[in-house]
Amino acid sequence: MSIVITAVTPYAVIQVSDMQITAFKDGTIVSARQRKSVVLKGQQVVALFGWTGLATIGGHNTGQWLHGQLDAMRAVDLSLVDIAKGLEDNATLHFATLPQTDKRCSFAIGGLCVTPLNTIEPFFCRVTNCEVGHSAKLSTRASVKFETSAKLISRTRRSKHPYVLAVSGDEQTASELPLYWHGIRGLLKRRAGINEIAGACLQAARAVADKQEEKSQKDPRFVKTVGRNLLVVGVDGASGVMQSLFFPEDGSQTQILAADVLSADVSTRNVVVENRINADGNTEVKVKGWFKVDHLPGPDDPPMPLLTFSGFPSTPMIGIGGQSPAALDRTHEKG
Repeated sequence: MSIVITAVTPYAVIQVSDMQITAFKDGTIVSARQRKSVVLKGQQVVALFGWTGLATIGGHNTGQWLHGQLDAMRAVDLSLVDIAKGLEDNATLHFATLPQTDKRCSFAIGGLCVTPLNTIEPFFCRVTNCEVGHSAKLSTRASVKFETSAKLISRTRRSKHPYVLAVSGDEQTASELPLYWHGIRGLLKRRAGINEIAGACLQAARAVADKQEEKSQKDPRFVKTVGRNLLVVGVDGASGVMQSLFFPEDGSQTQILAADVLSADVSTRNVVVENRINADGNTEVKVKGWFKVDHLPGPDDPPMPLLTFSGFPSTPMIGIGGQSPAALDRTHEKG
């Protein structure tokens, strides 16, 4: 399986995912640019949805299916409980209809939500048919039914700096790199900035990819499933700004892939930003992808904050403008 790293604190949420899809049959790379993170900016929930496991088979693509399900259920209007329950039920029904194959799949969800007590709490939730027990150990086969586990972080970790660090996908290889996780936990405990945490998670994902490469060289039967094209998504708990950054394997900045987005105003999928220098020496920026606009600003309204450039130090970032969570309305291949 691939790798999705999710770090959740009261002040920041970060998710790092690789973008490789690997064929079950022979381990060939089917795609190196499959988005495995979806950003939800809802009225009651602001969250990052990452997934690992079955990626494509026949006409099914898990990334597109997840985005479509969240859109269809109007997740932007729902509570965390309703979103998780809807995803659990729909995944159970849909995956049962797919051709017989390894259907193991997990959705890792981290973010901020409004509780029934009208407070805003950081949370981590997992909807899965293959990760069992408190440690979320990967099972050898998929269960027929998806199940949900969720926790509000401030209530499960009684400390000055509560956090959750979750790894989905190739947990076995990840467990062989304890120093990386120890370092990330240290940053989370001392309330390091979102840039530092994101950078550490990015390094850990690259280390997992390198470790898999080392394993594949020692054992030809080992299938390398974690790629080096990486997507980093972050939510700043103070400003509510969500940011998505693409780290390509070749280090090129001519093309940027953004995480898929769902919000009350606009939803996007497969957005690509391309930069090029024209004949006059000016930089041209081309944005393409799938867009759905639910609300257009009026003539006196400010421009809609769809995609803006900001971000981590020395790195161009695609930011999704947002409100502070405190302003939330309280009323057949594998990846």
